[in-house]
Amino acid sequence: MLNEKNNTHNHPTKTLRDLDWEFLTQLIGARCKTERGVDRARMWRPCDTAEEARAVRDELAEARFLSGTEGALSISIDLEIYESLDRLSKKGILDPEALLGVADVIRFGADLRRRLISLKQDVPLLAKRAARIKYLDDVSGPIRDSFLPSGELRDEASSELGALRKRAKSLRDEIVDRLKSMIEEPRIEKLLQDKYYTLREGRYVLPVKIESGHLLPGIVHARSNTEATVFLEPAEITELGNKLKMAFSDVEMEERRILGELSLLLREEIPAIKGNLEVLIQFDSISAAARLCADLDGRPVEIGYESGRGVGERMWLGARLGTARSAGAEVIEGNVTDGARKSTDADEGDGERDLKDTKMELSGAIGRNALNLKKARHPLMAARGERVVANDFVLDQGRSLVITGPNAGGKTVALKTVGLVCLMAQAGLHPPCEDGSHVPFYQSIFTSIGDDQDISMGLSTFTAHMTNLNNILQKANEGDLVLLDEIAVGTEPTQGAALARAVLESMADAGVQILVTTHYTGLKAVAAEDKRFSNSAMEFDSDNQKPTYKLVSGMLGRSSALSVARSLGLPDKLLKRAEELMGGQQNRLEGLMEEVERRNESLQEELARAKVAAEEAENRRRKVEELETKLRKELRDLKKHTHDQAVLELRSLRAEMDRVRKVLSRGPKSKRTLTNAEQSATQAAQKIAELAPEPHTGPGRVPEKGELEVGNEVIVSSTGVKGRVVDLDSKGRPTVQVGGVKLRLKLKDVLIPKGGKGGKVGKGGKGVNAAGGGAFHSGSQTKAGAKAKAKVGVKPGTRRSAGKKKRGMADRESEDPVLLVRDSSNTLDLRGMRADEAVDELDHFIDRMLSQDQEGFLVIHGFGTGALQRAVREHLGLHFAVDRYRPGRQGEGGEGVTVAFLES
Repeated sequence: MLNEKNNTHNHPTKTLRDLDWEFLTQLIGARCKTERGVDRARMWRPCDTAEEARAVRDELAEARFLSGTEGALSISIDLEIYESLDRLSKKGILDPEALLGVADVIRFGADLRRRLISLKQDVPLLAKRAARIKYLDDVSGPIRDSFLPSGELRDEASSELGALRKRAKSLRDEIVDRLKSMIEEPRIEKLLQDKYYTLREGRYVLPVKIESGHLLPGIVHARSNTEATVFLEPAEITELGNKLKMAFSDVEMEERRILGELSLLLREEIPAIKGNLEVLIQFDSISAAARLCADLDGRPVEIGYESGRGVGERMWLGARLGTARSAGAEVIEGNVTDGARKSTDADEGDGERDLKDTKMELSGAIGRNALNLKKARHPLMAARGERVVANDFVLDQGRSLVITGPNAGGKTVALKTVGLVCLMAQAGLHPPCEDGSHVPFYQSIFTSIGDDQDISMGLSTFTAHMTNLNNILQKANEGDLVLLDEIAVGTEPTQGAALARAVLESMADAGVQILVTTHYTGLKAVAAEDKRFSNSAMEFDSDNQKPTYKLVSGMLGRSSALSVARSLGLPDKLLKRAEELMGGQQNRLEGLMEEVERRNESLQEELARAKVAAEEAENRRRKVEELETKLRKELRDLKKHTHDQAVLELRSLRAEMDRVRKVLSRGPKSKRTLTNAEQSATQAAQKIAELAPEPHTGPGRVPEKGELEVGNEVIVSSTGVKGRVVDLDSKGRPTVQVGGVKLRLKLKDVLIPKGGKGGKVGKGGKGVNAAGGGAFHSGSQTKAGAKAKAKVGVKPGTRRSAGKKKRGMADRESEDPVLLVRDSSNTLDLRGMRADEAVDELDHFIDRMLSQDQEGFLVIHGFGTGALQRAVREHLGLHFAVDRYRPGRQGEGGEGVTVAFLES
């Protein structure tokens, strides 16, 4: 289900504002192709349920998959036809441009539906949505058939229009001929300002000198700007001019009548057209959202509990979407952050963690409903192409995270990254993180980020912050996520830290998951005393006195206020005095924390090197497997291609022999020639069988010497096809007849079917005749091969023999219940062709349908005069390969289409 403004998600408006959700929806809107798509995109909101979020996520994955195929989902047509539909609803008549605009939208929707349904195996969700589009070809077809590419009505748009236009043209030509003659008359030429004729007020006139106007009888319709010329309609063509004007009026009335009929066709389908438009607009916003996810190099994440899906689905989606980074975003990968692991205990002193805990952290051994974001990046920063540090956020269910670190070190960005990524996931979008990420489906996400100070309401920073915290405490429940930036800031540090801890403990007691940033030293120790909390720190480069923006799990961050102040240029004397006031104990604590950071960096570097080595080994193994598979496929394809070519040549030889058989069989010499040719063909067929690709034979066994008898059914092991033994030589080697071909084989080259010697088969065997079109392909006989066998000796495109019975025009319902879905693979458009050209093109098309083993096909000939329709149907009635045909039904194109079915 696509998210819309009527969504009832529980995330407060303040959360969407704090996390800049509106800017994200604007990025989707900027990628839409239509104005209404933009409006729909800006209404995109998180879903009400995890099931809805997963459905949207998977639809976007399908849309991204389509972006790399010819079936791209992007809307490539103007959908702004609502004004035309409104006019139709008021019984108005549309002009040609508006009619064609609506018809184009109808056709585009139908084509999109056909394309997506044909790809149903790859994009089932989009195909299901596309199925809501109604086929209205019986409406758009007549409209499109009524107009020339220029937008002018065709003469064939009605039975009268062509004749009316012809009469008007004849009158016009007669008037022009008269005027040309008059211009050449010396008597009239001297009265003219120049030798030409023109139109004024819809009448044909001559440019007569103003002083000579009285010398030429006629009607003045205008004069020049210089008033030196009058434009006069000579009296001798006035009556013709009147007739021409009436003729043009008749043409206009007929054109108006036709436009009215076409408008009526559309008017009756307004609800269906609007329904189609709604689906197309949804596709526009889906396509735009998919492009944004691709631009962010986003990945589909697992949402909540996904029974029966999980890792397998992520692998399927990841394989389709690839792993390429999006252009324009510089990505720096940060260290692993694992809130699920136990934080450093206070009694550990030096901050070391044992290797066992570290291995568990990297194994991802977390709960099924844990927050697990791998190399997540802030979506808006990534979209703007800014320098982005990718960080991992792993937080098991029921645990909360305290983030510490230097000023301007990235704590707030980290907090917003988690919040916005979670919102994206719950809206079905693909956030910028790596495969394997997981987001719980939070019922509500609450935030307190930024300065909520409001002077107009008399609220200080602290008061506004406390008001917001109190609101969260009252509303947040188990399963909610709370993001708190600098909790309890703006008051005396000791009291602020105590108040902050009390708030956090109260929320944790309620089952709320919390991510909180702080500079309070008192809160940095909470993880050591309360196992529901973990520590993570934003890394600070002590050597360069700069933050790295990397999040390090299990670490206590230093505020580094003095370091930041020093980098900003504050006087050294002032900073030394501040250090003295801090006291030695604080300095020792800072030094201890620096040592812990250095040891952690060393451990992380070792783990990173091990990970790189493992990935390189896996890549080498995968490349070897891919190369082996590729070489095997190339060898198999080459062998099959060579074999197929030989079969085609042999088939051609057999067909030629059949065609000349009567001539060759008239004399002894000719019969010997035929016999020799047949022997050559049989030898060639035997050689082809020996070179055939590896078969996929059924169960069977090699017969023992003397076991075979004439008439036994056997399987040719090199081809997998069945035949019967027609002869045995002195050594027990069989001659096997497969279709019309006899193969002399070795005993080891045949198999007895499972169950013994098997029954005998009828004359001619049951196998595939290589000369008859079945060829010696791997596997069993195909339907296409059977068709080709039945038609050996008949040139494709030739007509049916007079003696063969023809079913002809099928009854619309009882005789032929099959309704064909029109697409580019089974449809031939002959509109605009002459009858002889159309018949030739139809022959070639039928040949192609036979080679593709199609059941039937559609021929578009339009309405017009009916000549092309008659030519097509007469030819289909005589064609050897056509079993029956009928006019198109509603949904297929109506009388403007003929549907034909091939013989099975």
